[in-house]
Parts: sequence; C-alpha cells; structure tokens
Amino acid sequence: MPRNYRFIERRPREMRLRRPLLDALLREHPRRFDIVPRLGRNTYQVTPGDWIGTIDCGGAKFEVAPKIRGCNWSHLLNIGDAVPQPGGAIWPSLVEALGQGLLARLRHLRHQGGDRVYHEAASVSAYLRGRLDIAAQMRSTQPLPEFHCHIDQLGYDPAFYAQVRETWERLGIIGGLSAGCSAAIEELLPAAPLQPVAVAAPLRREPALDELHDWLAYINECLFDGVHLRIDTPRLFEHYMGRELSRLAPDARWRLQPMHRIRSTADAATLTLQPDIVLERTDGSRVILDVKWKRLGETPLADDVQQVLAYALVFDATDMGLIYPGPRDEMRSYPMLGGRELRLYQVRVTGAASACQRGIRRLVRAIRCN
Repeated sequence: MPRNYRFIERRPREMRLRRPLLDALLREHPRRFDIVPRLGRNTYQVTPGDWIGTIDCGGAKFEVAPKIRGCNWSHLLNIGDAVPQPGGAIWPSLVEALGQGLLARLRHLRHQGGDRVYHEAASVSAYLRGRLDIAAQMRSTQPLPEFHCHIDQLGYDPAFYAQVRETWERLGIIGGLSAGCSAAIEELLPAAPLQPVAVAAPLRREPALDELHDWLAYINECLFDGVHLRIDTPRLFEHYMGRELSRLAPDARWRLQPMHRIRSTADAATLTLQPDIVLERTDGSRVILDVKWKRLGETPLADDVQQVLAYALVFDATDMGLIYPGPRDEMRSYPMLGGRELRLYQVRVTGAASACQRGIRRLVRAIRCN
C-alpha cells in the first residue's frame, strides 16, 4: 500500500525519505519541493512550493493542502458549485466539479449554436461577401427554412474541440470524474478527428465560444501538471483578480498588462517587467496593482514594495497597490514621495461566493475614490 505524505503549502516539514524515493522526487518533480538535508540518516527538510494538489511518485503519494483555510476554490476557479476544503476526498470532488463546469458550459454553447464557425467560400458573390452571420441565424427565435450558406461552409471549430477533448481526457486520467458526467461530455463532442473548414474570410467568433475557450486555457494553465492535479495558487489568484475586476468594473479600462521589455543601451540584454494588472483611467492616469498569493502581515515585505514601486516608475503610475488574499477585507495606505500613495488591499477569498464578490466591489470603489 503506498504511503501518504501530507504537507501545507510553503510550510517545511522534517521527514525521512529513502534514497529511491528521494531520487524519484528530484528526477520527476524538481521544482515542486525544496529539499534540504538535515542531521540524521535519510532525514530531510521538505518544503512544497506555491501549489496544492497531489502527485504520485516512487510508490508514494504527496498531498499539499492550502495555507489559507476555508478558501473558496469553486469561486476562484469559476466553477459555480461548492468544492470541499482540501483534505480527505477533496481532489475527486474537485475533478467532478470541473467536469460538471465543463459540461454546463458546453451545453450552453451547443444550445446557442455558438460552437459552429462560418467561413466564407471564395466563390461567394460580391453582394453577400461579409454580410452573412450564420451563428446569429441559428440563434434566431424565428424558425428559418434554410441557412444562406452551403453546408460545407458551416463546421465545428477543430482547435477548440481539441482543447475540450484534451481537458476531458485529463480529468478522466486523474480519476474522480463520474461515469455519468464523462458520458454526457463525450456525447457532446463531435467525432474526432475534425477536418478544418477551408477559410477565406472567417467571421468573428461568438462570445460564448471565447468564454469557454478562455476558461479551458485558464483551467489547464492553473491545474494540470502532466497527469497530476495541481493548482498553481499564485497564477490562479492572478487570473481570479483580473477576471473579477474586469467583470465588476466594465466602464473602466482594466487590462492584464503584457510584458514590458527594456533594452540595454550597452548590449542586447533586456529587462522584462510585468505588473499583474494595470488600470488606465479616462484622464490618462494609471494604477498599478500587483497580486500576491501570501499572507499579509503587519507590514508588507520589502521586496513586494520595491517591486511595485519599480512598476510605478516604469509605467508612470500615479497610484499603486498590492493585493493579498485573506479571511476578511482590509485596506491600508502609505504615502510615498512625489505625491504617490501605496495601498495594501486584503481581499476575502473564504466563505460564500457572495461575500467574496462584496470584497471585490469594495476594492473597485476604493480604487475609484483615489
């Protein structure tokens, strides 16, 4: 029977590891644990990184629980249904919740007809070119006797469905996905392989398709490590904050800042800076927000403050803030030179989704009042 080792995210534990297990852990998961030899035969201090989940290695199972108790993972993952607190049978429950979330989104998309894409053929008449929107016709409340296109111009999006199938297969490999949910997803998947439709001038994709595509990319980036279920907690929190701020402040210009590269004048070396969130106000001023997946103490770490100050200098931001997760909402401010102000925001990530959303709304109001 495999032995289970339990950890808490970023918390060290002193333990004994036999040499075959140690070699397998360093070979297969070199970046997941920080392992330091200690006094005593086969004794090591093992510290997991910024992730939670389970991995099987060398005949043993390593389980890493979150450092924030009661964190609402279903809300952070945008699943919709409650996911239990990690511990015990959490991971099969999380796999089932992800499968149900995928099934619900796929059903909604198929019901709208948004999983089809229309491509104009090169032979279309000049009068009709660019004027057909087949997806809109499919969602029309009035029954249409026919579509104004040939059937070979209307097809599934192969790249999108390849992504759906990959996610579904990964959930099945990890285990914990119910047979009913798996069968329902499989029934909605087109027969593979899909042949791409010849593209001349593709019309825009539907928002529902883009939303599911983004959710799949988000889930795959944050959760999967080969065939293991792993939540990259810092990346997850960054995505969560960007998504919620965009949803609750549609009238403001929120955007996830792409990498900003600064090239040296002496050689070809570049310095890459990437703040997590940049808010551009209508008056042209900017607010830099850097998201940290760590506990907020009495004062922030000097490295975090220096990092956001560097971002503010490079991007000429008038205000800057550090966002931390926590059990309750909290805000502090520190005046800086040059009329700038550093604000620390602790955003609630525990309890009901409605309570977490209230915390995001308070954050939006606080930033707008600056």
